[in-house]
Amino acid sequence: MIPEGTRLDLDPATRRPRPRILTGGSPWRLLRLTADGDRLLDAWAVGVAVGPGAAERRLAGRLVDAGMAHPRRAPGGAGQSVTVVVPVRDRVAGLADTLRALDPGDDVVVVDDGSRDPAAVRRGVAARTGTRLARRAEPGGPAAARNTGWRSSPAATLVAFLDADCTPEPTWARDLARSFSDPSVVAVAPRVRPVGASGALGAYEQLRSPLDLGDRPAPVRSGSRVTYVPSAALVVRRAALEAVGGFDEALRTGEDVDLVWRLAALGRVRYEPSVSVGHPVRATLGAWVAQRYGYGRSAAALAERHGAAVAPLVLGPGPAATWALVLAGRPGPAATAALVGAAAAASRARRWGTATVRDVAVLALAAEASAGPAI
Repeated sequence: MIPEGTRLDLDPATRRPRPRILTGGSPWRLLRLTADGDRLLDAWAVGVAVGPGAAERRLAGRLVDAGMAHPRRAPGGAGQSVTVVVPVRDRVAGLADTLRALDPGDDVVVVDDGSRDPAAVRRGVAARTGTRLARRAEPGGPAAARNTGWRSSPAATLVAFLDADCTPEPTWARDLARSFSDPSVVAVAPRVRPVGASGALGAYEQLRSPLDLGDRPAPVRSGSRVTYVPSAALVVRRAALEAVGGFDEALRTGEDVDLVWRLAALGRVRYEPSVSVGHPVRATLGAWVAQRYGYGRSAAALAERHGAAVAPLVLGPGPAATWALVLAGRPGPAATAALVGAAAAASRARRWGTATVRDVAVLALAAEASAGPAI
């Protein structure tokens, strides 16, 4: 369910081809609405808040979880206390930039994960009044450092994880805290945008950064348009961290994806790109390759823990055949294959009686088309 008083915005890709029919979401789907549901959708589209009725709140929750609609963040900070946890190991210059960007009123704990020059980290922390420092004598990796940080802040109801080279908007954590007015929300992530980009490497990062997940809000889960969010900038409900045991310290890479998927099994995880945080692009090709190697190295451990959730691409036989023909330079047969697939889906719809033949045929063709960019 969605809390009473929530206002919704339909996703830009959601369509109402005619009354009582709704298409969109991630994965793409077609919903048939009751007459009452259709009237509610009309009301929500003009800004009317979700009412107290259980059926109304369930419908709103179904649309949000499908990615067909998105909740507007509530005004204010939802009465939540937030602690910002900044793990660092040796990157003192980046730490200084991050601490300068934070709001002076933020509660901040910096976790020194066994830096070779701890005095330099202490000086960096001392430059921002009120910043607390927790030091690990031996480096344990990002997961261990973040766990040390949130466990040292028992009073906070929300924990905002922020990497030591990120430059957030000063109010980023409080802005995201507004999403937690929904008690089912366990984590929210901002958009992480590449900064300091130059040359061909910078241009590529602007287009294909693995941390920048685009400009559209989304639910975060396996099968969604946004399947993960990085912990470079992430706000999590403390009770949810306690429930899942925090980050898995056995993982040196992929620990953020693992945490997000475990959190998604508890409640809603949201991606809210209206709030953004800057993250520097790797300065050299060698550093960039090392970063990508680290990301790729996590796949085996994640697959062991989460199975099919790691699969980068799943295609049915119809879309696979269509796009194989496209890539082979045979557009005519590809179009024929797509039409055959749409006709088969329409035939099934006639037998099931769940939707009109036309609606299902359009849905099938849309699914065929959407498979291409993922290949």
